[in-house]
Amino acid sequence: MKAVFKAHKEYPGVGHRPTIAGAAVSLSSVSVISNALRLRNLKLR
Repeated sequence: MKAVFKAHKEYPGVGHRPTIAGAAVSLSSVSVISNALRLRNLKLR
């Protein structure tokens, strides 16, 4: 555990990257679902 806190002090942005990654994954999932719903409602000639 001490190594984690030491790395966090040396690199200030390292503690927030998992949060940003989680947000990116959730936005990607929302994008995939919304595109799937749009394609489902698309009428082809």
